Amino acid sequence: MKQLKLSTLFVVLLLAFSACKKVEILSQAHGTLLESKEIKTISKAECVQLVDSADISQIATYDVKLIQINYVTEYQGKNIETSGMLFVPVGKDTVNFVNYNHGTVVPLKLLGMDEGTPSLFAGQSSGFGEIKNIGLTWASAGYTVFMPDYIGYGKTRKLEHPFVYYPELFKSIYDGDLAVKSYLHQQSAYFDDKIFLTGWSLGSGASLSAQRYLENEHPSDFHIIASLNLSGPYSFKHFIQSIYDKKDTYNSKLNIYSWAIYAVNKFSELKRPNDQYFSYPVFDQASAFNPPQKVPSKIFNMHFIKAIIDGTDVKMNNVLTRNSMISGWVPQAKIYLYHGDADNFVPYFNSEDCYNGLSAVGADIHLTTYQGKNHYTVFPKYLIDAKNQMDQLK
Repeated sequence: MKQLKLSTLFVVLLLAFSACKKVEILSQAHGTLLESKEIKTISKAECVQLVDSADISQIATYDVKLIQINYVTEYQGKNIETSGMLFVPVGKDTVNFVNYNHGTVVPLKLLGMDEGTPSLFAGQSSGFGEIKNIGLTWASAGYTVFMPDYIGYGKTRKLEHPFVYYPELFKSIYDGDLAVKSYLHQQSAYFDDKIFLTGWSLGSGASLSAQRYLENEHPSDFHIIASLNLSGPYSFKHFIQSIYDKKDTYNSKLNIYSWAIYAVNKFSELKRPNDQYFSYPVFDQASAFNPPQKVPSKIFNMHFIKAIIDGTDVKMNNVLTRNSMISGWVPQAKIYLYHGDADNFVPYFNSEDCYNGLSAVGADIHLTTYQGKNHYTVFPKYLIDAKNQMDQLK
């Protein structure tokens, strides 16, 4: 009986502690650093061994410390705790800060979700390909690299991910950068608020959208040197329309595109019943990601397809336009786009549209085209090319 009472007391105290912590998080400002936790230090030699997308033996200079960053952000209007991983070059006095936004991680643990979550990387030799290749390469070369998990992964894995809807996705990125800024100011290293914004695929769109939001809404928080973006869906409206233009054609990536429509509807102001978009039952992001067929006309509502193609769905088309980065702003910092012209996942026209649209308003924008490269074979080139470009700009 005594043991039962003690167990009950422990549960009560635990619940009380959790409730207090939740109240504390709710009262904190977005971007508040809650905890910085050292995970591991990886030697320069280990970095060379772990990086498998390039030979970095000639550029690895520093050991790399992994620090998990836990912070307050906003999700659908409410404060929550989330996390990311900070890669720090050991012994470097001046901070060259890089925000790197990772690519698409499917919302299913069965398909390796954890291995795409930055805060769960602890120096493993298997898995975590994008995370370890970018983080260890750039940090061992002297850059302090922060990778947010995004909502829907790590500490927030029970929540749905605001996939490709950048006005919501941006929040955990921006707040993570603020938390890292607080952490850096607590250290003895010199940091002058300069930042590079980078990313691949989904994360590349996030990087460019972060530049737009920071310049337009938070210009005093960071000084953006440049964004360096690989194969992103910048021309989002054109991208979605291109899928429906081939509505009767098999599309091997249709599960990703289906999830995109679900997320845009859920996290924008639209919030329509799912049967207005889908012709099969969709209840959540997992069901959106698992369509019964890979032909657009077989899984999407035909009325919706027609309304997107002919432009009569004005509200959705306005959301798709707002979610594009090719017009409607005048970038202040430099932009570097990298894209393979054989990309059949995020088509090359996304970078062409972005380059043409932003050049027209006077942006300092550059486009590197990787001839014959697809969405994945571009990565090793970007890994080194973006690093070399940052070396010239820092």
